[in-house]
Amino acid sequence: MKMYILSDGWPAYLHADGTLTDTPNKTGSDLGWNCLDEIIKWDDGIREATLAERKHYARVRYQHKQMLEHYGISA
Repeated sequence: MKMYILSDGWPAYLHADGTLTDTPNKTGSDLGWNCLDEIIKWDDGIREATLAERKHYARVRYQHKQMLEHYGISA
């Protein structure tokens, strides 16, 4: 899955249908865009994520999942 970084550092994940969300799983997202062109019009500083950024956000998602499990909260 292709990942982009907005100018404020927030991630955006490109889904197979061309939409983008702030999480790899659409159902858990807070933000969404209909297409890459739409997000570029909204934020002209968007760029493709580096490998280091992809790894960073994977760790963040893992830690979040662990925290929820620790407190017995289902995502």
